Amino acid sequence: MSSTQFTDIDSDGQIDLVVATEDSRGIWTSLQRDGDFSSPHALVRGALSPATMVAADFDGDGCIDLAASFRGVPAVVTIPGTCHLDD
Repeated sequence: MSSTQFTDIDSDGQIDLVVATEDSRGIWTSLQRDGDFSSPHALVRGALSPATMVAADFDGDGCIDLAASFRGVPAVVTIPGTCHLDD
């Protein structure tokens, strides 16, 4: 596991789990619903391995965004939030 964030990624008032994993080469979320977490859902999958990730509202729109760095890539990738995710 590279990085884990606990944040309200879908803006429903409940803290969700967001995990960037090197092994599966992706960023996954598990949404909290009434105290239980949903099955993992891929936000980003690809050929690159995430090294670290930060969750915050970078663009000021009220939705949580993600910023991630990937092994072997000399840049930070920003993933804009939409405030709504499906299970």
